[in-house]
Amino acid sequence: MDLYIRPRQRPIWRYVLFFMVLLLGLMGLLAWQWKRPFLINLSKKAPKPLATVISQMKIVPTPTESVALVNAVATANPHSEAYTADLYLNTNLDKVVPWPNIAGRTKIISYTIQPGDSGWGIANKFEFDLNTLYWGNPELQGDDPILVSGTRLRILPVQGVYHIVTGTETIPQIAARYGVSTTNITNYPPNGLTAPFKVYPGNGLIIPYGRRGAPGEPPPPLVVYSLLAWPLIGPISKGFNAETHPGLNINAPDGTTVGAAGAGKIRLVNQGQNNFIVVIEHDGGLESWYGHLGGAHPATGEIVTMGTPIGEVARTGNSPFLYFAVYLEGKAVDPLSYLPGE
Repeated sequence: MDLYIRPRQRPIWRYVLFFMVLLLGLMGLLAWQWKRPFLINLSKKAPKPLATVISQMKIVPTPTESVALVNAVATANPHSEAYTADLYLNTNLDKVVPWPNIAGRTKIISYTIQPGDSGWGIANKFEFDLNTLYWGNPELQGDDPILVSGTRLRILPVQGVYHIVTGTETIPQIAARYGVSTTNITNYPPNGLTAPFKVYPGNGLIIPYGRRGAPGEPPPPLVVYSLLAWPLIGPISKGFNAETHPGLNINAPDGTTVGAAGAGKIRLVNQGQNNFIVVIEHDGGLESWYGHLGGAHPATGEIVTMGTPIGEVARTGNSPFLYFAVYLEGKAVDPLSYLPGE
């Protein structure tokens, strides 16, 4: 007689439990993906425009006793080399550095000359001009020095000069030598300087937009490789928003010299209750606006060049700052798009 053996059947509740666990796992994965996209973005939310993100930056006032935004670690060696990470505003934007820079560099880096290197080749590699290459390395002699393979060069984070302090030099003397305002040096965060801004023989200083002239001659005219130059050096405390804040607030001490961002003609000088507003017309329908100005100011119709002093920062609140805006054909545009470093 043939025997039929019925296959063993598993209780149905085990299948139900398996599918419930699987369903819960999928729901948890979907919830995690919604909050923190990993493989795919299920939230379908468009990224915020850069201008909107900048406008939401936390306002960080400049301390009255210190120009650079430094902490205790940074001031342990307050001279120009590597103490920059703690000096930058917390923006969560990798490509935004809120003061002059080249290619996003935040400090001096080193480069060793390779066989076959030329001055132009190195300058192009690091996206600056030949003068900055030579002026950033005062050990190189002459206007067209011979580059020796194996020599280490400084690569500056901004167009300008690297100066090694000698004797009893002071920052005002150094600034005058290179044709810049003293605040260009003291406000530039990679220098890590704090009040009272004393320097000593052997200290190295970056001179943003400094120019090195022939011995006994004044520095040559300022040339910045961008449509506009920074009117002063300092951290941005409030960014651009086309609808609510069509400019930048650049923090700087009361009395800091403000320079014209580019060559042009003074279109407007408007005196407010406690400060001035200056508007400069540039070529191509471009205008630059400067608010919260005090001190001397130019006359309407006056022709200015890049870097010409047009006033000083006036204290209008707890933290003095310059309001700087750029207009193209009457429409506000993000100044960072026209300034070096962006």
